[in-house]
Amino acid sequence: MCARAHIANGGGSVKVTLEEIARMAGVSRGIVDRVYHSRGYVKTEKAELVRQLLAQYDYRPNKLARALSVSQNKKRIAVILNSIGNEYFDDVIMGIQSAARDFAGYGLSVEISSLKGFEAADQIKAIDQCIEQSCDALVLTPVNDPAIADRLQLILGQGIPVITVNTDINPAARSCYIGCDYRQSGVMAGGFLLLLTNGRPARVAVIQGSDHVKGHLERFEGFVETLKMQSAIEIIACEPCQDDEEVALSKTQAILQTGQPDYIYVAAGGLAGVMQAIRDAQQPVQVIANDLTQAAIDGLKSGIIQATIFQQPFRQGYLAIRTLFEHIYQDITISDQSNTIQLTYVTKYNLPNAQDERGSYHEKVSGNQQDQV
Repeated sequence: MCARAHIANGGGSVKVTLEEIARMAGVSRGIVDRVYHSRGYVKTEKAELVRQLLAQYDYRPNKLARALSVSQNKKRIAVILNSIGNEYFDDVIMGIQSAARDFAGYGLSVEISSLKGFEAADQIKAIDQCIEQSCDALVLTPVNDPAIADRLQLILGQGIPVITVNTDINPAARSCYIGCDYRQSGVMAGGFLLLLTNGRPARVAVIQGSDHVKGHLERFEGFVETLKMQSAIEIIACEPCQDDEEVALSKTQAILQTGQPDYIYVAAGGLAGVMQAIRDAQQPVQVIANDLTQAAIDGLKSGIIQATIFQQPFRQGYLAIRTLFEHIYQDITISDQSNTIQLTYVTKYNLPNAQDERGSYHEKVSGNQQDQV
């Protein structure tokens, strides 16, 4: 059902729809809707033209028609995250839930399924369940497996948009990716280690995530490539922990007993386990980490962690849902451009500011302030 407005016309009135205003402005209906609701970015000249037309025709939505339209246009987004046991995803989920609340009034619902580990079979089962339950769009942190890519391509072929969040897969298997540049994250970690060592010999161990996560592999590659600039740094171990704290604890204990590293780079989850092993061993090992979890905050304050690389998980979750909302309800084409999340260093010196920024995300998107996210 079209949203219509009344236009004074002598003694009577005619009605104009958003579609008609869009046609007069030479833009999509979604653009007109964004301008009318002051939501999202629109080029200045187009936004001004739309505002002029809205004012010229005294556009006022038919609230009864809109309410009926929304009630009859319920859409469901399914979300699959490999998040069990990984504190990092708490903020991703918070961002998803915040967006779900913001757009619930349009008839949008969001359902989250959480998995543990990175088994392709488990994720395929979860994907199939979402499709069987008639989801209108899918968001997931994909396992980097050909079977997953094949299944997602089938879903795209059915006209169901797919957004990968936090980590990516073959671009042919999704509509867009929202997350950080993992290789750049590894480069930043390696660069910070070069600053710490300043040309001195050093031994570094890496606690990796999973070989089944594309982002984890790219991050390690970026780290290794950067360290080649300084031949005095030796990587003495690289152990996957599957983002599991207990596995990270045991792997780090073994490294500390045999390898005597000067530094440990925690390239994925498992940071709390790494920190526990270092405290128990009472060894002067310094850590470079990712994310701004409570374990990272505690490590920065204690001085064990020298820096962590923040990748804005709340923003990732929020933008994934907002992008699909705009596509489903406003006919805005999903673009793979400008979806790379900015990475920032956090040290003990700028930790208070980083914590303030992290804590303010929910406030920024409450009260219809989505454009600031």
